[in-house]
Amino acid sequence: MRHIVYPDVFQHFTYTQSTFILRKKRLSSPNDRMADTVGCIPMIAFNPHTAELFYLRVLLYRVPGPTSFRDLRKVGDVMMDTYLAACIAHGIVDNDNEVDSVMEEAANVTFGPALREVFANMLMFVLRGEHLQFWERHKRVLGEDFMHRAAVNEPDEYILNQVLLDLKDQVERHGFTLSGHFGLPEPNPLHDHNQTPRIIQHEIEHNMEELQANITHTENRLNHEQQTVIKTVMESVEKDLGKMVALDASSGTGKTFILCHILNKVRAEGKVALATAVSGIAATLLPKGTTFHSRTKCPLILTDESTCGVSEHDSTATLIRMTHLMVVDEVTMMDRRALEAADRTFQWLRGSAKPFGGITMVFSGDWRQILIVVPHGSSIEIIGRCCKSSYLWKNVETLRLTENMRISQAAEHQQAEEEFARFLLDLGEAKIPVVPEEGDPTWLCERVILCPTNSEVDIVNEYMSRYFQEKNMFATALTLQILKVTICTQLKQILPHLLVAKSVIGVNAGRALLIPRITLIPSDNIFPFTLRWKQFPVRPCFAMTVNKSQGQSLQHVGVFCTRDFFSRGQFYVAASRVGRSNRLRILALDEETKKKRHFLSNVFFTEVLTQEPWEPC
Repeated sequence: MRHIVYPDVFQHFTYTQSTFILRKKRLSSPNDRMADTVGCIPMIAFNPHTAELFYLRVLLYRVPGPTSFRDLRKVGDVMMDTYLAACIAHGIVDNDNEVDSVMEEAANVTFGPALREVFANMLMFVLRGEHLQFWERHKRVLGEDFMHRAAVNEPDEYILNQVLLDLKDQVERHGFTLSGHFGLPEPNPLHDHNQTPRIIQHEIEHNMEELQANITHTENRLNHEQQTVIKTVMESVEKDLGKMVALDASSGTGKTFILCHILNKVRAEGKVALATAVSGIAATLLPKGTTFHSRTKCPLILTDESTCGVSEHDSTATLIRMTHLMVVDEVTMMDRRALEAADRTFQWLRGSAKPFGGITMVFSGDWRQILIVVPHGSSIEIIGRCCKSSYLWKNVETLRLTENMRISQAAEHQQAEEEFARFLLDLGEAKIPVVPEEGDPTWLCERVILCPTNSEVDIVNEYMSRYFQEKNMFATALTLQILKVTICTQLKQILPHLLVAKSVIGVNAGRALLIPRITLIPSDNIFPFTLRWKQFPVRPCFAMTVNKSQGQSLQHVGVFCTRDFFSRGQFYVAASRVGRSNRLRILALDEETKKKRHFLSNVFFTEVLTQEPWEPC
């Protein structure tokens, strides 16, 4: 019982002779007026006279395995005086002092740039007001590294200016300004020894020896198709042709491998190459990668006339004018209107009528994979939002990679891997025969479990979490309330208001992460009121959605489905995360009976793989 909350007790237990016993519940039916389970806890409206009862009910719905009313007020080893105090300590109820607690906890585990990153995140994603007061309370601790170098005990004007310069750089990456959005003083650029904006420094300062070593190592492993792609892109960059190249590459053909090589070659020539991707995970696989929306300040809510939020004189505009190459990975998931917004903005900033102002663009992706998500959209609407439906695509030169790099040269594995690679291509192109009858089932694997929907992800994560009995704590969220210490190997420490973690994948592997709780507001709100909730922006990852896995290469994958795949390309993405068929396991259950199924639907739009540009719908 220690892992379930009080209202769920009666779904699993019945009360008999003063004792709770485990018993399968019997639901009432039209001919049975009574069930053998107790009803839910009554609703308690909040008002000043019943506040403690209200917070008691909140705790009963959030605290697993309470043994008494007194136990509900206990948080860690501290006994709280009231149920409200317990709710605040758990982080269930918002607390005006939480932002200061986050900074105090962060200051105890780090300092300097990492602490300033936490402060910037609090400004952008947590605080809803009083930003200047927040700055005044914490400006001293934010400049401790500069104070240490200058051997002073208090920050002077120069040190505070350096702190503000760092904060300005961090908030501008997300489309904010210190004075315009937060009311903080703007730093004086004359006090900065390096007059180059930080966002530009990041893109022009490279370890040339490391770049050359990576280039030499990669060139010895390139096949003919990859060399052709690299030659085409580099010719466009070196001759300033401003080509748009689409790299159509199926899983395992080395798409990320050559994108990194192209970025390294352009940067080694002293030119600016921007690495972006539509998804955050794909961006981490590219050197100095970031999301397309973050780099271009592209709006989340788009129209056919949208432009990016880059002003003519800010540092992002300067960076775009300096750019020779821009890579956009996983373009198959991008809304064509985002691409067109960037095109309009780049032409204006660079004063050129050429597509994207003459920047060489490389769009990479696999059109067999998941497309853009259009809520309640038909296949026609989804295709109409794809980049192939854009007026820009008629000028795009498409290059293809077909040689699978995952296939080993070892004779004992080569034939099986080639057969699996052909199967994946047939699956992605909907050439697999339709099988109306059941076949042999396969079983769930041990590594990564992919599911079509978040609800199935939550089922798997909750099930797996029960095997870990270590200490847990609350992390308020919309549907997921408990964060367990052992869920994620990169999670190093959980503080009441801060997570101390370490990145374990991509080019930033090993980097320390300090994660505060942030306030989330859905952009497509379906309610007649504004829904806000505060949570740590993390979740367990025994399982993840198929969409989230796109762009990753994994060793072992299990696929768990209680319903059919609902989006085009999901089946192909799930199956193609591994290179060998014996590392893929699928468990499909009937949604109602929970019995095993031996077939799954493969959603596919044939029009997506046509070579000709599509007309906008």
